[in-house]
Amino acid sequence: MTKHVKHLIAVFAIFSLMSFTLSAADCEKIRAAFDVGSGATKMKVASVNTCTNEINKILLDTKEAVAYSDDLAAGIPLGRLGFSTKIMEKGIAAIQRLKDKAAAYSPDEYRAVATAAFRQADNAKSYLSNVYEDTGVSVHIISQDSEAQLGFISAVYTLRADPKHLISWDIGGGSMQISMQADDGFHTDLGTMASSTFKNKVLQEVVKVDPLMVSTPNPMSLEQIEAARKLAQIAAAKVSRVMRAKIKAEQGNVVGIGSLHTQGVQARVNSLVQYYTRDELEAAVQKLAGKNDAELGGGPYAASAVTDLILVLGIS
Repeated sequence: MTKHVKHLIAVFAIFSLMSFTLSAADCEKIRAAFDVGSGATKMKVASVNTCTNEINKILLDTKEAVAYSDDLAAGIPLGRLGFSTKIMEKGIAAIQRLKDKAAAYSPDEYRAVATAAFRQADNAKSYLSNVYEDTGVSVHIISQDSEAQLGFISAVYTLRADPKHLISWDIGGGSMQISMQADDGFHTDLGTMASSTFKNKVLQEVVKVDPLMVSTPNPMSLEQIEAARKLAQIAAAKVSRVMRAKIKAEQGNVVGIGSLHTQGVQARVNSLVQYYTRDELEAAVQKLAGKNDAELGGGPYAASAVTDLILVLGIS
């Protein structure tokens, strides 16, 4: 069974872990936090207590699709190892639009982190310098280890959970982290099989098309869905024995972090509850067979709607 936490988890870490020691009178702040991910730029504005590291209220929760990971993949055959001018212009415009929305709440501070695609692009630092010059938002690239720890700690805070009995599973556009706390310290399994990377792998190895020419695997047949699940199971085989033992000890309960779990999987499995089982997930995947992007709801995330569920199913 995979339990859900609302997507505030990933950004909550930015709110809480980058705090300063303040007097009680200065504890209440309005913060805007950006998560510049591999497939989307997400932003939350919240009233936070910086003395207790707690969120009082989420005031705004929004995002824009910016396919940094797909852009990087498209550049490799051309000998380009960084972001294209087109995606950088789109990314800056997205951050500015999000910041303009946040301005209605008069934030005291803006915080931002960038993840997987920015760890790979050879022009990421120069691009983020341009982001700061154009928008005033300073974005920090964090390591995958730090990303895992931020997600885990924020899940503990949000659920008021005992860290020794919590396993977090964070899937982004370009990376995946499964994390836990044990007697001998923090453990995490780091991977690159994520939303964008898995979708492109399915396009290449299952649908047999070039991701540079075709951006969606949909509609997928039942046979293609099963073949894609086998690809995901290869990634599952790389999960460490220590992590597998911990998951078994916790009776298979895992906390899903991020919009792939909450807005992707949960919305299609059962949006009325905060958890789902593997059997429910498998039934939901079967129902998506034969549906094209429009029938899956359209928009920038429709292309990975089915492969996202298959990825979670194959690994769970």
